[in-house]
Amino acid sequence: MSVNGLPPNVHISFRENVTQPELRQAAERSIATLIASFDKKVEQTLVTDTTKAKLQTNVHAQDDRSSLQSIDLNIPDTAHIRTLAIVPPFDFTWSWFLPDGSPPTFQNLNNETGEVGLIARSGAVSGEGGVGAPGFIAAHAGFGIMLSTDREVTATGYASRRFVPKWHLSSIESTDSAMVEAGTELTVLKDGQLVNSASGKLFSESVQGNGGGRYESSGYVDVTNPPSLSFAMSPGHQYTFNVGIWVFSNKSGSQHAFAESWLSGAVLSMSVVR
Repeated sequence: MSVNGLPPNVHISFRENVTQPELRQAAERSIATLIASFDKKVEQTLVTDTTKAKLQTNVHAQDDRSSLQSIDLNIPDTAHIRTLAIVPPFDFTWSWFLPDGSPPTFQNLNNETGEVGLIARSGAVSGEGGVGAPGFIAAHAGFGIMLSTDREVTATGYASRRFVPKWHLSSIESTDSAMVEAGTELTVLKDGQLVNSASGKLFSESVQGNGGGRYESSGYVDVTNPPSLSFAMSPGHQYTFNVGIWVFSNKSGSQHAFAESWLSGAVLSMSVVR
């Protein structure tokens, strides 16, 4: 079930059993809050990108060519007090991109399996068979669960995540620049207002002038950053715990500059200990 009345750069879809209007409205407000928060970060990134001139690999992939499977979570021994553990399908899916940029080149979001993938391509990426956006792409996608409580409690959210990261960028002319970033994020919102958030980058690369580089993981990376997210809960409020990914690409200068950010995998489970 999709939410109507959202701007074209936002999409939210619910499981069929999530029919209460107040729950859907809480999720809609939550995503709107996240978009406004991230918009400011992208503005800072675009300003920083004009002065950056570096290229280094931050990804350390584990070689795992096997199919997606469950991985261990570092949930404390007190988890037996009260633990909510959910595997796909989750309560809702969400995706959005900043309208000042372009939509993602590719998106996969499957609530039945927990699979999620995004590609952001700026410029004509060599050997990829397609022309990307003329400027930047900032896109997010993921899953959410609804939470409430009958007592004052401190909760901690966890997520089992596994992804394949990939990036490719190049610039030739002295006025060229290119940048790629991708990562995973955990967020908690209370009645549509941001309570806590954490984001972990899988890579962040940029080049200016004559240069470039590329990287592709040889297998799935078990993502543990951010490891968890803690938040206070009170009765009478609606909370959403969201787990997602984001990609960013940007290029400027000549037609030869390009950037591609690629992240694909799955959220295998979401857990809340309280």
